[in-house]
Amino acid sequence: MKAKELIGVENSVMHTIDRDTTIHAAITKLTDFKIGALLVAEGETVFGIISERDILTVCSHCKNDYICSMKVSEVMTTNIVYADMEDDLVEVMKTFRKNHIRHIPLKSDGKVKAMISMRDINRTLIDAISTENERLVEYITGKYMA
Repeated sequence: MKAKELIGVENSVMHTIDRDTTIHAAITKLTDFKIGALLVAEGETVFGIISERDILTVCSHCKNDYICSMKVSEVMTTNIVYADMEDDLVEVMKTFRKNHIRHIPLKSDGKVKAMISMRDINRTLIDAISTENERLVEYITGKYMA
């Protein structure tokens, strides 16, 4: 299965945020949409990714309410790891593990088209495995209809 096949599945909307937005506003957007990361972009220009982990890392070193007024650009990850829309999901999973990340933007023709998470891949793979298991059981028990 290719990464692009996850697009159109649950949570396929790519949420973005401006780099001058406050961390408080970023936290609000993350919680409102129940997501773990936002692409920091203006138009088609991507500057970074801000995730729950980035925010928690800064919070763990903060001694006051300064965090709420900080800008996204002060906290975001700028060393972005991308995957291609044509990449196999197993390769994308290896990229997650190798880079210790949970969200990855997908590119096609050099442009970011979507962002997926480990949760998206896990859901898709569990559904595929469950369906395959059901069909194998039906086949073994003689209930399979081709």
